[in-house]
Amino acid sequence: MTDTERRKQRGKISQTEVVSLEDKSSDDRFVYLLDEFCGQEEAWTLLAPDNQPAGWYDGAQCCDIIPIWPNEEFSKNFLDHKAKKGWRCVPIPLDDWLDDVLPALQQAKYRISTFPVLGQSSFTMLPSELADELENHWKLFAKSLIT
Repeated sequence: MTDTERRKQRGKISQTEVVSLEDKSSDDRFVYLLDEFCGQEEAWTLLAPDNQPAGWYDGAQCCDIIPIWPNEEFSKNFLDHKAKKGWRCVPIPLDDWLDDVLPALQQAKYRISTFPVLGQSSFTMLPSELADELENHWKLFAKSLIT
């Protein structure tokens, strides 16, 4: 079994779990996102047909927002209700997020919506803030594996 296949198998959750997690507060969803991001070493986002990040413009914050989710099921739920034609859900490995994606999004002045759920608030942060949160969470996660 390849690393990708193992990650995909680990990341599978039931529809009952999806509903339960989508009903949680933005704080709880954010912690779950960090846990899953570190555990699976990937997160899900949306791409437009031109392979560019897909999201929306937030007039209040005057910036483009890119969503991320901990599992494919959440991104598909969002995609089914909010996405435009041709958008698709894609996993991005943790290393790629940290090394390439987040710096590029920071430079382009995007913000990240963490684990958005329709009809509920989510944390929106700078890519550099998410990178800091992930690096701090990763240290705790790695430490828990050792002890």
